Amino acid sequence: MNLSVVPALCLGALVCSDPAWADCLDDAAQFGASQPASAARGSFIYPDGTTPALAWCPVAFTKGCTMYTALVQRFKDAQTKAAAAYLEVCAAEAALFPNDEPHYYRAAQTRADYRTERELSDFCDRLSHVLVQEAIRRFSPSGGRLEIDGRKELENASVDMHEALRAGKCPDFDAFWAHLERTFSGDAGKRIGFVQAAKLVIDGLPPQQ
Repeated sequence: MNLSVVPALCLGALVCSDPAWADCLDDAAQFGASQPASAARGSFIYPDGTTPALAWCPVAFTKGCTMYTALVQRFKDAQTKAAAAYLEVCAAEAALFPNDEPHYYRAAQTRADYRTERELSDFCDRLSHVLVQEAIRRFSPSGGRLEIDGRKELENASVDMHEALRAGKCPDFDAFWAHLERTFSGDAGKRIGFVQAAKLVIDGLPPQQ
């Protein structure tokens, strides 16, 4: 089976040439894949001629496996590659303009650790927001809109993003999404949505004299 990926604006799409994997493509389309399933059945090849392996897929769209946590690892891997690329540029510049002075002015600069850490933290914050917005979109009752407090639900799911990052781990966004599904999907989500809507109506009534 030939597996490859087409990068998408949001999470990416799993692409395969085997018709048995058509469901994967349908799942990908639900998550904002940039290519329709009909256009994604061929093999994708990067400009350098390589074909990405499934292990490098931002999200593997398989039944019952969302792998949002793997997207964080993908981002960390990209940061590592970027840092190595910056070092190569610095080395190339030093070869062109050799100078042993400690504070010699250079055009190229390496990425500071604190900037990399902040970048990763910001990415995780945004990803948690993306998951909350996706839950609102998917689980809101017809004609209504769920209100979901992302920070509160992260606590309810026992997912501490920043503690995980401080420990050098990826926050468990798979667990966070599973919590959002359990809490807001199906009848539970409808019930919460209707309660929230009723509260808005009640809060909007004029006070009784």
